[in-house]
Amino acid sequence: MYDLEEQEKIDALKGWWHENRATVLAVALVGVATYAGMSAWKAWKAHAAEQAAQAWTVFQAAAVGGDAATIAAAAQTIEAAAASSPFAARAALSAASAQLAAGKPDAAQQQYQWVIEHAKEAELQALARVRLAGVLADAKKYDEALHQLDSGIDPAFAALAGDRKGDILLAQGKASEARSAYQQALQAADGNHPLKPTLQAKLDALGAGQ
Repeated sequence: MYDLEEQEKIDALKGWWHENRATVLAVALVGVATYAGMSAWKAWKAHAAEQAAQAWTVFQAAAVGGDAATIAAAAQTIEAAAASSPFAARAALSAASAQLAAGKPDAAQQQYQWVIEHAKEAELQALARVRLAGVLADAKKYDEALHQLDSGIDPAFAALAGDRKGDILLAQGKASEARSAYQQALQAADGNHPLKPTLQAKLDALGAGQ
């Protein structure tokens, strides 16, 4: 009787396997493929991170004593090789500063725009927007400059953006609006923010207003 029961169980198991083996194998293959995919992804990320770090090292070497063209070329290399890495956005910001120092605002503008479009860190995007607004204001493109400050500004850069906005509005002859921008910037400058004295001085120079 015991043997008969065992045989029935074996026969039932064989029947189940015959009906479901395709599904079982498919699930198993998906599991293996998923594991292999995750392993490959981790390996690729590690390789990409290593490449990005190496490209950053090359960029830093180019940035020390290099001219604007050399720095820009090094920045473009890291932007192309590791656009999503934190190194690329920092390289672009440094390259933009070098371009400005070399009297090439258009090239600097392109680098700032690259950071705005590709940087993964909101703080770096905000910094690029503030600096780009300054470049545009210097070219008297005031509306475009203000547009950069209207959105995409991380709270940590609210005071800096407000200060830049006030300067642009003042350059347009809009003293009342500039005063409001400086006041908002001062409110955003918490604690011992380094911009506090400057903002207060600008407000004092504008007076109490009407």
